[in-house]
Amino acid sequence: SQWSQVILVTMVGFLLLGPYSYLAGAMSLDFGGKRGSATAAGIIDGVGYLAGWLSGDTVARVTIAFGWKNAFLALAVAAFLPAVVAMVLVGVAGVLARRDFQRRQRAEEERDRFFALSADMLCIANSDGYFKRLSPAFTETLGWSVEEMLARPLLEFVHPDDREATLREVERQVVRGEKVLLFENRY
Repeated sequence: SQWSQVILVTMVGFLLLGPYSYLAGAMSLDFGGKRGSATAAGIIDGVGYLAGWLSGDTVARVTIAFGWKNAFLALAVAAFLPAVVAMVLVGVAGVLARRDFQRRQRAEEERDRFFALSADMLCIANSDGYFKRLSPAFTETLGWSVEEMLARPLLEFVHPDDREATLREVERQVVRGEKVLLFENRY
């Protein structure tokens, strides 16, 4: 019937244009980077318009040669196959994203266990001078709560005689990118 043909063309269009719209944006960033993405998007759109013109011309020629009904069936099949491929690729991307999420979740759980079970005072600090994460040994040893230590700059907790040396070590690691090994300071 006529409505089934309209629904078929609508679904095929939806399945083809949705991924195209997404990929045109993502590809332009991949090819052009931040600075050249607008140029890359223009080129991708230009290629899309050229392909649209060529496909329109081809459809016209096929329709004249074989009639509208046969041309429509051929186009529906030709459009349906890439739509199926696109759905399969979206499914594969979903599986890969889920697997990546699960790996990240396992790594975070492992890190959490490492921090929770360690008897050593372990911490992660930002370059802005604040603690991001502290092991329970920090609060047990020093007596401050986790909330107190996360809310104030770490230098406020460092012994006054060790602050200059601590700043030098932070500079070595953050500014120059050097590894800091075996550094001790008092809190």
